[in-house]
Amino acid sequence: MKTKIVSILLTLCLLLGITAALASCGQPDPAPTVSSAAYVTLDINPSIELTTDEDGKVVSVYAANEDASVLLYEEESLIGQSLEDAIDTIVALAIEYGYLDENNKVVGTAVICEDETATADLSSLINTTIINGADKVGLSVTTTSEGAYSLLRELEAFKDAHPDDDLIQALSAADFSLALSASQTDEVTLEVAVTMERDELIELVTTSHKKVEAFVTDAYRMAKKEAAAIYDQAVGAAIDGVYTTYLLSHIMEHTSTVVYGPVYQMYRASARTLNAVADAYSFATKIVAQPLTAEQIDAVCAALSLEDVWVLQDADGQVTLTSVKAYANKLFKNSEKGQALEAIKAELSAALTDIEADVRVSIEEAYAPKIRAAVEELERIFSSDLTGSIPMLDTTLLTDLEDTIEQMKAQLEDGTITADELRTWADLLNTKADDVLTLIRADLSEEELTEVDTMIENARASANAAKEAFEGKLADAEQEARDRVEQRKSERKGKYGGK
Repeated sequence: MKTKIVSILLTLCLLLGITAALASCGQPDPAPTVSSAAYVTLDINPSIELTTDEDGKVVSVYAANEDASVLLYEEESLIGQSLEDAIDTIVALAIEYGYLDENNKVVGTAVICEDETATADLSSLINTTIINGADKVGLSVTTTSEGAYSLLRELEAFKDAHPDDDLIQALSAADFSLALSASQTDEVTLEVAVTMERDELIELVTTSHKKVEAFVTDAYRMAKKEAAAIYDQAVGAAIDGVYTTYLLSHIMEHTSTVVYGPVYQMYRASARTLNAVADAYSFATKIVAQPLTAEQIDAVCAALSLEDVWVLQDADGQVTLTSVKAYANKLFKNSEKGQALEAIKAELSAALTDIEADVRVSIEEAYAPKIRAAVEELERIFSSDLTGSIPMLDTTLLTDLEDTIEQMKAQLEDGTITADELRTWADLLNTKADDVLTLIRADLSEEELTEVDTMIENARASANAAKEAFEGKLADAEQEARDRVEQRKSERKGKYGGK
């Protein structure tokens, strides 16, 4: 009897096991659980960057180009979603607004987590989510982690510039993408970013991207920088001039330091000018949106065997380096791999290298007068009638700056001046300004210091006109950016039936 019962139980267990196995057939494997902060890019054109926390929730979404600004505009619900849901939403929007279709059905992805296992698991989840999201509407898409053409080209150039740096030579496209994104926050240089840990970079990118609205375009960024420079100059001049005003009004009590006021003021003003020029110069070299010449366009068309120039145009009908690279990214990731494609890439890269060199020259020529004016401002500091009256400054504070000015003038002549060099000189001027300020304040009594500090606060508070102008320019730039993005989204809605 016992034997019969055991036999029945074994049979039931076997049947249950078979039933469970059959029930699981055809069912997808459960999505991997990744407990790690992550940096993720989706390159559809739009190009979008996302970061997540350790729970896999999206904490920042960044539009890396204008098409992404259009796609993401007023899509605030992505923040706080699971990464899977956020990507599903982005894929649906990309299809709805005509970015992802039969002619553009390859999505480039890059994933960075703190460790390789988490990166591999998350990559699998993302690729599956993208493919399944497109499949919902009958669109067959594929994914690639190869890296966009323009990114790989930039990575190659970066490696060529640092041939002896083993760390840089070993960079993957995904790690380079993260480092590049971090460097574009203006918090660190690209050379520094590639030495940082992944979690540090992800945190830096997240913090920066949280501050960026979806409507932000390159034109808005430029307008904001220009407005900020004007504001800083106006407010800074009012504050820095306090010491000059105070010392001149108390010349009898401070005969030995009265001339320090204008010296301090000129140091600060010159440093501020150099930083402003450096910011504008640096921005101009990154954002190459000026239209290409007919000859440059012909070179691109020849490399790509194009007859229809319109495919290279941006939303404004212009052909720029940015629009050419966007077209190339889209074209190459949707093309069959092979020697013919590599030959086309090489020919286009050669053409773009020549064009970029020409663009750099044009930017340098445009900014050379501004840089020269800044250098002339520095020269004015060292007028013989001023420095001759300050023996201490002649020997301890000004000698190295005289050499610096000669270096700046020489570099202006050969055209090798860079934004980083301008900032280095600005830092030097600020250091010297601090040295002079120390001398000024050491000569003031406690009562006088209180009086001067009160004057500085009053000067800062009275800069209302500059502040209002600054805020007005920002408001105008923001409205213009919003109008542009809204118009483009409306146009795509009309053309593709987006919501």
